[in-house]
Amino acid sequence: MFYSRIATTIVTFCLFAGLSISANAQVECNCSRSSLMGVTVGTLLNNDFHGPVSTVVGTGIELPNAGPTLHAAGPAPRWNIDFGANTIRIDFVSGPATYGAGSKFTFSGLTPIPPPPCQSKAHIVGMTVTTNKSSAAYVSSGATFTSSSVVVPFAPPNASVDWNTGEYILVTLRFDCDPQPPPVDPCCPPWNSTMLKDMMFYQGSGGISAPYTLKFQPTAAFNAQMLAYLSYLHAMNPLITSITIKFDLEDGGTGTSGTGGPIVPGGGPFTATWTYPNSSPSPSFFAASLSVNHWYRVNTVISLNNGQHFFSDQCANRWIDVNLQVQGNLRVMQIRSADGHTSERRINVGDETR
Repeated sequence: MFYSRIATTIVTFCLFAGLSISANAQVECNCSRSSLMGVTVGTLLNNDFHGPVSTVVGTGIELPNAGPTLHAAGPAPRWNIDFGANTIRIDFVSGPATYGAGSKFTFSGLTPIPPPPCQSKAHIVGMTVTTNKSSAAYVSSGATFTSSSVVVPFAPPNASVDWNTGEYILVTLRFDCDPQPPPVDPCCPPWNSTMLKDMMFYQGSGGISAPYTLKFQPTAAFNAQMLAYLSYLHAMNPLITSITIKFDLEDGGTGTSGTGGPIVPGGGPFTATWTYPNSSPSPSFFAASLSVNHWYRVNTVISLNNGQHFFSDQCANRWIDVNLQVQGNLRVMQIRSADGHTSERRINVGDETR
């Protein structure tokens, strides 16, 4: 029941955060307004072995007086082919001219550019095809498209046809954003400097001034929180099956406060890993021999098993500085977190074996 309540809380909070981000993205990004302007497109007449003719979409007619340009028979111009932001217009400029059964244009490279501030790519999701030639129903019925190409027949499959000057075909495209994988939730994992402080314990080796080390000992409640969070991430992306905290111990110097520095001998790194659905780590020790009246930084980085790095630096990196001070007959652990807050913990007899 405890695990279930934590999971429900995390999922509810993070889903609302994700919905808010998705809603903002939808308001800001409208891929239906994408454009072919500036895109290099290809035009292929039938199955011409020369391959498609490439042109860059601009403000003028990309293929004026085309015929020889597309390796059509004879020297005469046949078509003006003009690409717009979301249109392809084919104007027949000479005629009557006869075209064989199955004649067609294939337009490729039609990958539209989304408007700012879209981060997604866009593609063709639909089209309408019209013509002012009343006997050419086969044009619209036979036209097809993919996400980045269009095929437009201008003769029926089993008969030749004449096209006259002034007749045209107009293709109007509809665009949308490429489908995106579900975003990994932006919420931080349930890990912070306070938890690190509360689960890092002194381990002595002898007298009051003897070297010591530190032990990470997660609580049952914390393990439940981490597994609930992992369960949520796994539901969002089944490839996420574990979450790991990497610990290292850095020399913080002998000043009035600690600083990050080189990793001390025996200072790791070691890792604590939670694995879906219910595996938690055992308590872990640093193998380092630490001196009293000296600062050390316990630095942690949290990550996932599949290489995704969706945590912000603030979420992924947590640390505390520790200094075991000898004050008369007392041992006092000073702990300073990243926000500058310092607390003290008295080390009592018996804590060595906690």
